[in-house]
Amino acid sequence: MCLGSVGTALHHKLCHTLSGTFGLPHAATHAVVLPHVMAYNAAAVPDVMGALAAAMNVDDAPGGVWHLVARLGGPTSLASLGLSVDDLGEGAEIATTASYPNPRRSRGPASGHCWRAHGRGTAQEHRCRNCGGIS
Repeated sequence: MCLGSVGTALHHKLCHTLSGTFGLPHAATHAVVLPHVMAYNAAAVPDVMGALAAAMNVDDAPGGVWHLVARLGGPTSLASLGLSVDDLGEGAEIATTASYPNPRRSRGPASGHCWRAHGRGTAQEHRCRNCGGIS
């Protein structure tokens, strides 16, 4: 009920779409998606990313979060949560049908092409040329 009365940005929108549509575990989906959306939004909020990187004592905030999740044994790919590559396009379509607030225009990780790359969960250093997100 609460989420129905407020807006959510890209990260939350993607996670709820993936969890609700494909039955992925909610918290684990957030852990996988967060560094990707951070990387996508980084250019729009450089001061925020700089402060987060400084707080984590890393050069790159999205990479720091990705490596923290990996180091703690958390999931780093949508595939590891059971999402198939064939489902990515449908998830992207569902997630982007309604507008929502986001620091950067929401088209990067929400495109089927980018989601296919991001679903692999490889190390953060590999950036998607289309959206700047982790691939």
